[in-house]
Amino acid sequence: MKQKSGLYPQEPQWRANKLTRYLNIPVVTASWLTEQGSITQRLRQQFGDGITVTVLKNEWQRSFLSEAFLLKSASYRYALIREVVLSIDKQPLVLARTVIPFDTVVATQQNLSQLGSRPLGELIFSDPHLQRRAVEIAYIEAKEWHSDFSEAGAWGRRTVYIMHKQPLLVSEFFLPAVLD
Repeated sequence: MKQKSGLYPQEPQWRANKLTRYLNIPVVTASWLTEQGSITQRLRQQFGDGITVTVLKNEWQRSFLSEAFLLKSASYRYALIREVVLSIDKQPLVLARTVIPFDTVVATQQNLSQLGSRPLGELIFSDPHLQRRAVEIAYIEAKEWHSDFSEAGAWGRRTVYIMHKQPLLVSEFFLPAVLD
């Protein structure tokens, strides 16, 4: 069976965002988890315009069960899975995973399937009708990563956005370099 994620071998244990205050999340980390705007824009404000996006995966496959549930999609349906790392001077800052159902790709005139190394945030936050729905948070221990991008654990969030009346799911994990 094909690996569902290049970032983690199994899905993180996601929790409702309203539980944040009970999880002893450091203040700096909490500010990233609750950011209302574009993470890419915030990275540029903090680190400058040298933020790069490296695409690790961009292919059609089945999502994790809870991702399909949040997107109100059947678990057997394929979605476009995009995994990237956002970096500054080759220093990884954020790992991101986006799950885009077929109907969302069609509704956005395939703009979401042709991002290449452009940040997703540039496209979705330019949509004046963008809606934010469910937000959940998770912590991944260092031993739970698939990748070599972090030797430490990381807090992350996942958010359902609605574009053109269709959902997409964005998960972002904040690496130690972004929190220093």
